Amino acid sequence: MYWLLCNHIEHFRSLLFKEMKEEYRVNFEHRLSASEAAKLAVVKYINRQGMPCSVQPSIMVPKGKDPDNYKDGGDLFMHFRTEVKHRPKLDFTCGATFPFDTILICSQASFDDQAVVPRYYFICNGPMTHAALVDVKKTRNKWKLITQKDQERGYSYPAYVLHKSEAAWIQL
Repeated sequence: MYWLLCNHIEHFRSLLFKEMKEEYRVNFEHRLSASEAAKLAVVKYINRQGMPCSVQPSIMVPKGKDPDNYKDGGDLFMHFRTEVKHRPKLDFTCGATFPFDTILICSQASFDDQAVVPRYYFICNGPMTHAALVDVKKTRNKWKLITQKDQERGYSYPAYVLHKSEAAWIQL
């Protein structure tokens, strides 16, 4: 009798759990659907600020499937404009081996005339094994304006530089 009662209780629990899971699933499906409108409103706002972004798909776990195979990849990704400068004649691995006190970021006109200001500059060494990473937002107020001579083209131009201690040094 005890065994029969335990089986009935376990069966009842199983049905109740299934019902609760289904109720949660329906509720979650509704919330997921409603959150799409909020996600798109944020995307619209970000785009109006001049910043591109991409929307990640919202996928509901199909009934009976393993939720671990349907992990959320986030709502959206904001894209930051990033500039990459290759310095083919320079061979460095870090600030200590960088041959100058300052890093040439770019010409003043190149930076000042931008519709969308870069968020980062990667200044790559000749072999493209290492780079100085310049975070524009964090360092812009420390940039200096210099007159840079272009030996190959035979003229000088205003350019921005940053002391090498302000950059992050990375291995590519």
